[in-house]
Amino acid sequence: MESAGGFTGHIGGDDFMLLLPLAHWESVTRQILAHVEAIAPGFYEAADREQGGIKIENRQGVVSFFPFFSVSVAVKPVAVGADLKALDIASDLSELKHQAKKIAGNSLFVERRDSCAVPRQSEGRHAAY
Repeated sequence: MESAGGFTGHIGGDDFMLLLPLAHWESVTRQILAHVEAIAPGFYEAADREQGGIKIENRQGVVSFFPFFSVSVAVKPVAVGADLKALDIASDLSELKHQAKKIAGNSLFVERRDSCAVPRQSEGRHAAY
């Protein structure tokens, strides 16, 4: 995986944040998603790998199917010197994270509403892996 510098932080639970230079965010994010997709099946038994996940019975006796673990990524490009407050960025990312989690499997959801330093080559798309 390429090193792009930046900062990694643990927000809480299973939520993390990455602060990356605009030039590297997309390639680093796609590498992370591809790596998770490649390693996820290895955490499961052979029979579970064949069916793409696990079946678990809850306390009420209801069996539910859960696919392999996945990663949902929400991205908000922010230009250096942009007049944005940290709490506003956090609020936007929370909303974007909810959108990313609606996409099955590993997913990438990129904020496109603001024009502040959004790279033109990846404008207007979200992708599922």
